[in-house]
Amino acid sequence: MASRAPTAGGSTRDRNTLARSGGRCARTALRPRRAAVDRPRPRSKQRVDVDAPLSPARRATAGTMLRPRWVLCSTAPRMSTDERHADSRTAEADDAPGDVAVSSRESWLTALARAPAISLGPAAGDVLGGEYVIERALGQGAMGLVYLAHHPTLARKVAIKLHRLRSEGAAARQLAEARAVARIQHENVLVVHGVGTWRGHVFVAMEFIDGTTARQWVTASPRSWREVVALYLEAGRGLAAAHAQGLVHRDFKPDNVLVPRDADGHAHGRVKVADFGLARDADEAVDDTTAETTTGGSPHATPPARAGGLVGSPAYMAPEQYRRADVDARADQFAFCVSLFEALFGRRPFEGDDLPALAAAITAGHVREPEGADVPLHVRRVLRRGLSVDPAARFPDMPALLDALARDPAATRRRALAAVVAVGIGATAMWSTTRRDDPLPECLASPAVSTWWSPELAAPLHDALIRSGRAHAEATYLRVDAAFAEHRDDAATVLARACEATHVAGTLARVELEARRTCLAQRGRELGALIEVLERGTPEIVDRAVSAAEGLTPVTRCEQDADAIALDDRGPEVAPVLDRLAQARSLRLVGRFDEAAKMASEGVVSARALARPGLLAELLLEQGVAMASNGAETDASASLREAASHAVLAGADALAAEIAAQGLFVDAYRNGSRGLGEQWAALGWAWLERAHWPTDVLREFLGQRALARRTADRHAEALVDLGLALALAQGERSSSTRAALLAVLAETYRRIGMRELARSTATDAHAAYVAALGERHPFAINALNLIAGLDLEEGRFAEAETLLRRILALGEEVLGPDSRRLIDPRVNLATVLVNTGRLSEALEMQQRAYDVVSAPGEPTNESRVLVTANLAADLAMTGNLVRARELQQEAVELARAVAGERSALYARQLATAAELVMDADPERALSMARDAEERLAAIAPLGLDRKIAGSTVAVALALLERCDAAREPLATSLTTLGAEVGEDNPGIAGLIAANGHCEAEAGRHEAGLALLERAARLNDAVMPPSPMILEWQVRAELGRGKLVEARAAYRLLLGSVRPDDAKWKERIARLAQLLRLPPRPQSP
Repeated sequence: MASRAPTAGGSTRDRNTLARSGGRCARTALRPRRAAVDRPRPRSKQRVDVDAPLSPARRATAGTMLRPRWVLCSTAPRMSTDERHADSRTAEADDAPGDVAVSSRESWLTALARAPAISLGPAAGDVLGGEYVIERALGQGAMGLVYLAHHPTLARKVAIKLHRLRSEGAAARQLAEARAVARIQHENVLVVHGVGTWRGHVFVAMEFIDGTTARQWVTASPRSWREVVALYLEAGRGLAAAHAQGLVHRDFKPDNVLVPRDADGHAHGRVKVADFGLARDADEAVDDTTAETTTGGSPHATPPARAGGLVGSPAYMAPEQYRRADVDARADQFAFCVSLFEALFGRRPFEGDDLPALAAAITAGHVREPEGADVPLHVRRVLRRGLSVDPAARFPDMPALLDALARDPAATRRRALAAVVAVGIGATAMWSTTRRDDPLPECLASPAVSTWWSPELAAPLHDALIRSGRAHAEATYLRVDAAFAEHRDDAATVLARACEATHVAGTLARVELEARRTCLAQRGRELGALIEVLERGTPEIVDRAVSAAEGLTPVTRCEQDADAIALDDRGPEVAPVLDRLAQARSLRLVGRFDEAAKMASEGVVSARALARPGLLAELLLEQGVAMASNGAETDASASLREAASHAVLAGADALAAEIAAQGLFVDAYRNGSRGLGEQWAALGWAWLERAHWPTDVLREFLGQRALARRTADRHAEALVDLGLALALAQGERSSSTRAALLAVLAETYRRIGMRELARSTATDAHAAYVAALGERHPFAINALNLIAGLDLEEGRFAEAETLLRRILALGEEVLGPDSRRLIDPRVNLATVLVNTGRLSEALEMQQRAYDVVSAPGEPTNESRVLVTANLAADLAMTGNLVRARELQQEAVELARAVAGERSALYARQLATAAELVMDADPERALSMARDAEERLAAIAPLGLDRKIAGSTVAVALALLERCDAAREPLATSLTTLGAEVGEDNPGIAGLIAANGHCEAEAGRHEAGLALLERAARLNDAVMPPSPMILEWQVRAELGRGKLVEARAAYRLLLGSVRPDDAKWKERIARLAQLLRLPPRPQSP
């Protein structure tokens, strides 16, 4: 029988081909309410495309053999901007300090000392918490009262905030949170000395700061962008420290950033973040139509909004706060970027004359782009990402944001050049800065890495991605922009190090310098080629853009001198071939595998003529991966083996190890060849050692070796490899790499029966995709299909259906109803419907998937093969064998076109076609099954598909009454398949029945009938009664002389066959004669 690989897409080689194989569900023989697990069949796809690594699920169909139904494991609704605060105050009136109404130019602490006393709360001289003596009231605000107090023993002044609370529950929550804040020990967080209660109200005793707010500091005198960024970096570290304690500020703004000053009034000391988490009293019920106000408020004040369940200062609130969605630390990122934007550009990023207009601008992401300000691009890029509407599009956490903000590429380059010059001057007087023959400037100018990515290149790419119409296009652009900028800056660093090492320190030979520069030039070619492909802007390309950007070859590989020298390809005759290599790689990264294979093949021809073994190895690698992505594993394997030999000839060990990783994937994982897998593993490890363990190649190799070991049932070793690969992925730029590895880990846990770990890890994989790509990205949506596949395998059909319908609803909203990316969940939902007795709905669902893949203009790929085979299986279940056979033959021809006759894909479909013609033409079925078995034996001699094809051969022999030839293969197949898929699997009912028939024919009627009855029970659990089994039961009963029982089986046979079925008409007539019964009446 044929297994089918996944839909839409194929494997790709990048920093992450792992995703092609991760997150695969089990191939199972499904029946109502229960799934018997079978060994999964891998399929390969784009890395970040978790729907790529799928595995099939088998279930019994109308025939008597295992026939495939593949479970495809692929992975928030927007809220209205009308759901906003009903306050009518202006936005300008809504950005004062949080708890006390003071001028926006005054410190919320120092201004309190000048506030009039109030009569509410404790009086002067009262002692709070047994140690804080109240001196006087300083002011009151929306959330409570503030007092000046002192600690007599420690002789320390403190500020006491007494919170207004409406319930005991709120008091308990506020007290717990205040205590949590008190545990934060960080130089950039305002110290909380103590917490307690006074007459049921929570009070907090805080460090008293004599200073100004960040708002006042910025406006007091002109500040450079570096000064502003330095101040906010300190404030950001305070936010990060509190986030590490699980606290979210939810009201960060310039007024809550305190800048201490010395006796002369100058800024002095560490910046402090105040009120961290203390405004968090949002769990209480509040009036939905009015907001609490502050007393004595300035028209420019910013009290926290407290209406309709909103908490925060509206001008700084994140979109999710307006939408009343769950709020986490990423909301503080948003407020931080609003505050920094305001400090740098003198105005806020969002316009709004009143609160509804402001809320609409924030929730829609309408940022007013600054003009003319002297703020560098890398800072603007950080702000743009931090102000993303989608929280998932922001930075993973505050430390990541701060790292990006502190990383000044221009300064890095200046420091590198200055260091080079400084070292040179110190080393020898020859390095005078006045010399005109100084080689450093010339060295640093080539290749011109600064031109690799610039605003001039970014603008058209941004427009192209937005034109795609994808909901995640803007978030995708931000991630691509960041990845390209980092790639460019990394290249500048590598070039500076190389120039210094050669021209100053004298530690790098000139030949090695030139090799590194040539290598960097090729990395620049790759980036340029990828930009050009991304500018096509098709929805499918936009979906893969982030993983493509992250999949660029790391420029640090150029510092591996052995490979760099080996691959040092210069000269005008080589340039066109290098261009083809860059184009092939970029096409492969975005999933255009046919184009990539063609481009690589053209380059292979040229590289052979040039006799460049290193270049030829790279092109053969690209060709092999592209072939594997389209299911042509046999050709891919040959290409990879030749690539390895040329890489070794060139002395490019890191490249050879990368080829070995792909060889593991194709030969050991896709083709199931343990022998080749062990060879690739041993060679790859040796090449890695000689290459000094390049991190990105090692991570890829470990991931692919884990898949190979898992296929060989070496699960403990696979888990070790995955753990090491995940550890290496932590330090990589690509977080989607981690998501792919988690998907593989989840599937590995599933295979060894650790289902709870499998489910939790699959959930983590989905979360990682959301963090890497955004919640509404197709890969994140499809990642949910991995979880649904686990439900389906475990027979949790209700849960699987709920999740699959959720996937389809969100997917149709984001991608449209006819998207290819919805094929996998649609096929899986059809499987749920079949197993819950809704066959007509299942057929409709499967037909929709088939209509999508077979529409004019759709590619002929592995996905189309498998969807076609699935529809054939469903039709066979309904008894429509004529149409089922037509479709399965179509699947055979498609597999031939996609992967060739030497592929496992073709052999699997041929085996399934043999099963479907078994009843009508057993001779033809025997021939087809033998052909399939021979092909599979050459590819994966120990694989499940070969065993299934062998069982089909045995059953065909039994049908042809050649039991002498069938008996041994029948017994072997029954033992091996029963152990692998389960002895009660309905898919082996036909095999059991054939064994029973041959036992009865040998005169062992009782044993034969027992097997036939067992086969009937398994078949009838999911299928209509099988005419073949019933005929064999009639003959077995006659053989043991039980005429009554034989006639009973005969009557059942009549009910299972259409009267006009020409094939059965003659057979039934012969049985009637043996049973001494009148012939069957003819249909009118």
